[in-house]
Amino acid sequence: MKPKFIFKTIGFCLITTGCSTLHKQINYIDPSNEIQIDKTEMGNATKLTGPSDDEFLAYACGRSSGHVSGWTTYKRSGLALYSVSYTPERQDGYKNGIVRDIGIFDTTNLTVKRSKQQKIYYGESYYPVSRSNLELVFGKPDKIKNVDKVQYILYIQRQMTFVFNRESKQFIRLYITNKK
Repeated sequence: MKPKFIFKTIGFCLITTGCSTLHKQINYIDPSNEIQIDKTEMGNATKLTGPSDDEFLAYACGRSSGHVSGWTTYKRSGLALYSVSYTPERQDGYKNGIVRDIGIFDTTNLTVKRSKQQKIYYGESYYPVSRSNLELVFGKPDKIKNVDKVQYILYIQRQMTFVFNRESKQFIRLYITNKK
């Protein structure tokens, strides 16, 4: 009788531990925490990233139209989001206020004048998101998880997960958790 009780207890513990571990692994891919180029609105991205540190905007005006484009930066995470808005709004499906690009930058020497990081930051020449640039800017990832044709690169301290297509190596989307 005792061996059955021991096996049941061990089985229950394994199932409970497995379920909580699975929940922790899946937690970082919540669709409400997603930023995707050409799909996510800047308002939703701002809810995830919190208040921005700087906005580098360029204005262009014509006789009957104009547009505002620029980078919104988040020094705490080393993230820059680019968007464009047109006045009047375009009629070809190109919506205003959508994230059009994501850049990353090193935040270590931003206050040091003429440092490489400051030149990149104020020159708005952020690194495009790629696997090699992530390692160059943020260092080695805390975890890499491969699921089917997708690769998740996790930076736990920064609370960011970058998703890439494993075959084409193209950046797909970014997940940010608890970034307020």
